[in-house]
Amino acid sequence: MSEKVGRLKGGSTADQSNAIKDGPAPRAQITEASFRFTTVGGKLYAFGYRYPAAGVANIKSLSTNSAKVERVTLLGPSPQPVTFKQTSDALVVTLTAAAPIAGMPYMLRIEGSRSLA
Repeated sequence: MSEKVGRLKGGSTADQSNAIKDGPAPRAQITEASFRFTTVGGKLYAFGYRYPAAGVANIKSLSTNSAKVERVTLLGPSPQPVTFKQTSDALVVTLTAAAPIAGMPYMLRIEGSRSLA
């Protein structure tokens, strides 16, 4: 596995404000590009803080330069596989038009030919 996957940042979701605290720096505003990650059993889980209005999520830390992605599933009440492509800039995931649960974060399970953990 590539060393670049190690760039993924974790963070607490306990703060319910409209911003993410990322170290001693000022709070960053939550946008459609705001993700947090965790791994379980060789699978990578990406938590998106804002469902993209256009239905397309760009995960910059998972470009073709970082890991080989083979499957992406949108989790929720009815988990469903979603279409995606990896570019040299990002993992581009095409989601359903509407958020599974309006106003709530969403979660993607990302799997590859080798562990993404």
